[in-house]
Amino acid sequence: MQVAFEVPFLKKDAALKSDARHIFDKDIFNADYFAPDKEAYYSPEKAKLGELLFFDPVLSDNNQRACASCHKPAMAFTDSKTKSVAFEFDTLPRNSPTVINAGFQNRLFWDLRAGSLEDQLDSVVNNERELHSSFSRVIDKLNASPEYVTLFHKAFPNTKKTGITRAYVKYAIGVYERTLTGLNSRFDQYMQGDVTKLNQEEINGFNVYMGKAKCGVCHFAPLFNGSLPPFYDVSDHHSIGVPVKDSVVKYVIDPDLGLMKINGQGFARFSFKTPTVRNVALTSPYMHNGLFKTLEQVVDFYDHAAGNKFKKDMRPDMTGLPFFTILPVELKLTDAEKKELVSFMKTLTDTSASAKVPVQLPQFNPPYANLNGRTIGGVY
Repeated sequence: MQVAFEVPFLKKDAALKSDARHIFDKDIFNADYFAPDKEAYYSPEKAKLGELLFFDPVLSDNNQRACASCHKPAMAFTDSKTKSVAFEFDTLPRNSPTVINAGFQNRLFWDLRAGSLEDQLDSVVNNERELHSSFSRVIDKLNASPEYVTLFHKAFPNTKKTGITRAYVKYAIGVYERTLTGLNSRFDQYMQGDVTKLNQEEINGFNVYMGKAKCGVCHFAPLFNGSLPPFYDVSDHHSIGVPVKDSVVKYVIDPDLGLMKINGQGFARFSFKTPTVRNVALTSPYMHNGLFKTLEQVVDFYDHAAGNKFKKDMRPDMTGLPFFTILPVELKLTDAEKKELVSFMKTLTDTSASAKVPVQLPQFNPPYANLNGRTIGGVY
């Protein structure tokens, strides 16, 4: 009606753009709304700089690991591993989530401990098991590259006075990550009016997702994650009783405390952020511990009311039992409905963001000229 009556759209500081036609508009989200401040607002110069930094292993202490080590474009910015590789080649505690559409939320990590993409970088760069570095060491290297210095000056003119700082490194990478959008899948195109994009099985699967399977109760459209509409300022989390093994004789819950480790609240024991279902066909394995290898296994887990299936195996002497936040009701999906549900989830694939990969990294002067042959995206 606004269009028909030529009523102007007001620009406002909100998650959703006021001129979006519907919730499946591929450009519905206002990325700058999720930025921590105006320095983190989008510009092409910031995004380009952030892209280079995301793929540059100089962010790590050994110059062999980058953000892209655990978030590979070809895998929808995941790494296909049960749990990601750590700095010393052992494994990290959790599965690596996708970065696509991660910018449209204000809580990051499985335990929701970071309040922005910028904040989460502190936990990655300074973590001795991830990049094992510090911003002072990273900045020392960046200052040895005239190209990087010039790029920072163009993206953030204030760095001509302040020099490259920790904040500006984080801003650049955050801006780039907020450009990694995937909201134009076959499903979205169908909802935008192209009815040729989905077949009947996939349409049935959407109705199962939103209806009998109750997936949409926690994985909210259009992001299909736990970001609560219509304001998207809360990221939901749940304790669903994920076990250690996918085939259990004796039930043992995964000991990772999740959010409780951050906030100390008992009801958050074993509670984890609700991840996105978008690009789920490419982001196996699933759950915070990479427990399930296939979508069919995930559907079966929920069909039996998730961890509630094992309530009979839980004894009073078991320490730290979960406070479940999932209904203790079996879904009783038919084989046909399970197949339809999986078919629908596969229509949510949009990997257009995967094209954002640099072909060359900036060069360094001594004493870091030996890094000029470094591998884009890291060695491991």
